[in-house]
Order: sequence, then C-alpha cells, then structure tokens
Amino acid sequence: MFAQAGQAVELVVPTYFPNYRHFAFRQRLSTIQTFNIFDYLQQIPRSLPQVVLDPRDFNWPSDAALVYGPNELLIYRGPVLYARVEQGLEGNLLGIDRYDDEQNLVKRLDFDDRGFLSRISYYQAGKIMQQDYLDINGSVQFSQDAAGRITLADPAALGFSQDQFPNLGAIVQAGVKKFFDSKLQPEDLVVVAAQADNLDFASQINPQQLILSYFYNREKITANSPLAQEAALVLADSDHNYQLLHNSGVERLLELPPFDARLNLGASNQEASLQIFFLADDLAAPDLKAALREILLTMENNHLVELTIGSYQGYELKITISQILQEFQDEQNFKNRYTFDRPNPNRNLADDAEKQTVRRLKFVSLSSEKQLIQLLQAVRVIVNLAAEPDLFLQLAGISSGLPQILRVPSQYVLDHQNGLIISQITDLQAALTYYLDGLKHWNEALVFATQMIKKYTGPEIVAKILETVNKPKG
Repeated sequence: MFAQAGQAVELVVPTYFPNYRHFAFRQRLSTIQTFNIFDYLQQIPRSLPQVVLDPRDFNWPSDAALVYGPNELLIYRGPVLYARVEQGLEGNLLGIDRYDDEQNLVKRLDFDDRGFLSRISYYQAGKIMQQDYLDINGSVQFSQDAAGRITLADPAALGFSQDQFPNLGAIVQAGVKKFFDSKLQPEDLVVVAAQADNLDFASQINPQQLILSYFYNREKITANSPLAQEAALVLADSDHNYQLLHNSGVERLLELPPFDARLNLGASNQEASLQIFFLADDLAAPDLKAALREILLTMENNHLVELTIGSYQGYELKITISQILQEFQDEQNFKNRYTFDRPNPNRNLADDAEKQTVRRLKFVSLSSEKQLIQLLQAVRVIVNLAAEPDLFLQLAGISSGLPQILRVPSQYVLDHQNGLIISQITDLQAALTYYLDGLKHWNEALVFATQMIKKYTGPEIVAKILETVNKPKG
C-alpha cells in the first residue's frame, strides 16, 4: 500500500521464513525492498538466484518407494516410513522429515525456496535437541541448543562482539537494532505489527516515529500499554479493538483495515443458482446450529439456493456440522436431506423422487486469502456471524460487491446499504430472502460496495495514516 502511494518503503521480516519468496509473490510484495533478519544472520546474499529443487532428484535409498499425496511425498523402505517430504501450495519443497526404523522423528530439513538447505533440526524422543542454521554452502552460521541458547560461528562477520545469546529472540532483536541504527532517518516512520515478538525492538524506536498496528487478537490489549500510549499513531482493524485501545488510554488512534480493497466483482448475478457463503468459525455450538437451521429453511423454500460452508479450522468443524445435519434429519423437520456426501450412483433408490430429496452442501477448508477471493466469484451473499466478524472476508466482500449479513455493527458493512446487521440469528432466514428474492436489493448493495472500495484503497489508507500522524497533538 505504501509503495502504491509513492512512498519509499522497506519491509523488515524479523522471523524465520524460508519460503518468503512464494508468500511475497502471492501477496504482490515481490518488488518491495526487504530486509530479512535471518538472511543477515545466515549470511545469505540479497541477489541470490532461485533454483527449483525436485525431491525426485534426491539420493534416496535404492529400495525406496515414493508415494505421492496432494501436498506431500512419502518415502517408504518396505512397510516402514523412511521420510516425509512436505510441499507448498505451488509444489515447492518446504521440508523433509526423517524417521528411524521405529518411526521416531530424528531429523527435520527446512529448505529455502531459493534452492538450498536452510536449517537442520535434530530430534530425540520427540524433542528438538539442536537446530543448525546454514549458509548457501551448507556451513553452520549459528546453532540453537535444547535450552534455547544461541552460539555464533563467526560473530565478527555479523558485527557482534559476543558469540552467544540467551535465546533466538535476543539475537533477532540485536540484528534488527543494527538495521535500524544504520538505516533509520529522523523523518522515517516505522509501522510495527503489535505482537509480543515485535514489541521488544519496537520499544527501541523513537515513539514519534512509531506506528503500532493492532490486528484481530494478535496482541492482547491491556490497560497498561505504555508503548501504544506513547506511539505517534496506533491503528486498529476493527470496532472491537478500537474501543479496547480507546478505553486503555490511547489517544492517537485510527480505525483502518490492514489491507486494501481491490475491485474484483464476481459473476453470481449471471448464475441460475443462488450461492450462500457461510463462514462457520468462532460460533458457539448453539449459534452454529441455529444459523444452519435458518439457512436450510431458506433452501427448503427455494430449490435454487446452494450453500458453501467455509472454515479456517480444518475438517474437524466439518464433522461437527455433519452431526448437526444428522440431528436435523432425525428431527424430520426438513423435507430434503442435507449432506456433504456425493450421491452414490450404485445406490438403489425407490424412485426418482427420492433423488430430489438429497441436497448436497459444500465444505471448504480455507488456507489462503487467494482461495477465499476465488471462491467468492460465484457467491450471491455472505454470512459472517461471529462476535468479531472476519475482517478479511468483510473487505473481500466489498471488493466483490457482495451483500454481507453480520450480527454486530461494523464500519465495513452498513445496515441496509451493503448488507444487513441482524439482532438475532432467528432473523437470518428473512435477511437471506431479502437478497436472494430478486436482484433489486442485491444491486443496491453492489452499487454501495463499489462506492466503499474508493475509501479503502491502499493510497487512501496511507494518505489517512500520514495525515493523522502529521496532525499536531492535542
């Protein structure tokens, strides 16, 4: 966002992130100048070209059998698992776990996406005994023992006078401090994600240059937050965090999303089906069951309505929802049977009418923002009922021009404008019908959402931040 707004910007990555390049590409950050603290500590050149590693080229034992899965490659020697190769979303090599004959993990190899072995972790009885961090030639640059202590191979090469640090956080903090001491100018601003690992080095920055960003529940907001109270500006991502920060005594406070909205209108108005997307995370069991009942009642009244349930929690939630669907079926309150299962073509049904009673629901385990944005292309309305509704989904809904149904007020979803705020879950069926029965209300939400996009583009957000920072205090 800062780069789009024409600001000179450098991104500081203070965590071990060997697959940063793939992440940066997905997030459109590839062109942003970056200081990676672990590249500095491991003495990795900035201009290192990328080499693609293929696990099939590795020198596996001659009797090894390779078994391919969606995101992993299993290496067997007879019936015994010898190694597990972990791969990323693009098929890139992430790591290799090595096992002994008793199936105990003995070693983990982490690979940098530029094509070299970055770290080796040694295990004993399930515990990490040592981790070696390597340069591109395989030489150990520093090690961490079982107690967490760090030992440097060549402290002088990094500009350190000591060869040991008490833990990984201490050497990261020392490395980031060196970067700020050499690069930070009096007119510069530093935007820091408020979380425990970052606050130690954030406290070393002149408060007049510090902008703290509180996102979701990444860092607990307490009444005693001197760093936030002294900062030049504090950003809050939601009404909830804004109120907590305001009540804790923070005065220089601005509520803004930590990502920008980009016009990406879907094509659901051209589809015959009426797709509901329901984010089922962070709901108490009674609320989840009540919401599903309201959605299924909507489907009972309109055979064109379809449901996609999304979750970042994985397939455990799918099992819970399957049990709820079975309870509904046992209650015999629905004329249709709802299931995640695909129809069995070999099943003998009494007649064709029975086939029509089976309505299949779709469950999606969410793993990335890109996946969610693509999923919304065919969606007609979003249901986001958590006490703290998912922020990225709200911004993605604005970008897609989709009406959203929430249970709490939000600055991103305005009642009867680009969505509805319902006071209780039993109002959900009526809210869904409001947007699924014809296109009048849906088009009104689309028009309003496209107007809102202008408010949450990257340059607009940056301009608001700089305007607020430059205002005199008081």
